[in-house]
Amino acid sequence: MKNMKSKIKQKPFVDLVLHGMVFLTILLLIVFFWSCHETPEESDVPMNSGTITQKSGLSYSGCKASGLKSTYEAPEICASLETVDSDYLLIQHFDAVFNCSFDSLIIDYNVDGDVINVNESHVNPGVYCTCKYDISYKIGPLDYGTYKIHLLDEALNKEELCLEVEFSADTDTTYYQ
Repeated sequence: MKNMKSKIKQKPFVDLVLHGMVFLTILLLIVFFWSCHETPEESDVPMNSGTITQKSGLSYSGCKASGLKSTYEAPEICASLETVDSDYLLIQHFDAVFNCSFDSLIIDYNVDGDVINVNESHVNPGVYCTCKYDISYKIGPLDYGTYKIHLLDEALNKEELCLEVEFSADTDTTYYQ
């Protein structure tokens, strides 16, 4: 009789272990097949946000010297937008203000419908001063249409420029302050 009772108590434990092994096997198969799922090529995924560095197309001038100003007060060019490579927008931001000494510039952008938010920032400011720089970068690919572009100044935590552009194959627009 004692032998019967110990067999009865062991059966639920054995069933529990077997169910656990079956569950674990199914879980491992799901993970295996999910991890082997093909992902689309990078070029097939529409780009609606990104980071641009010097390695990926960002260029900028050296610190512009603040010399004597002319007495002639002509309007200053602050930005230029141009279509390049058919569906990319080249942004040239003139006199953008950054630290006089930094490790690198980084451009983060996000396209949300017809709004493009661009954050221009510097990494590791070295000294307590600012300089004006001309910077140039391209974002996209973009669909043709009207966009509002918000250039944000991370250091000041505010919007520096808000531009509206009709993006098409022949966009070439200059903005003045």
